[in-house]
Amino acid sequence: MVDAAARVPDVPDPNDGNAHLLQTNHSDAFAFSATEELALQLYDQLEELELQQSLIQAHRAGMFHIQAASLQNMVES
Repeated sequence: MVDAAARVPDVPDPNDGNAHLLQTNHSDAFAFSATEELALQLYDQLEELELQQSLIQAHRAGMFHIQAASLQNMVES
């Protein structure tokens, strides 16, 4: 394990108002067990899939509106 005192601290991004929350003298502050790592990975995958699902639904809704408008134009012609 790396000695926390020997570690050179990262320079916080001045544009990030929460950067100070990530600064710590404890090298194991963000150490996760294998189970926790897996849970975090699965959560990230779930979030990604939900985003993709939302994009697909939005695309389908957009295509529906385009087709409806096209049909409306054909009826009016």
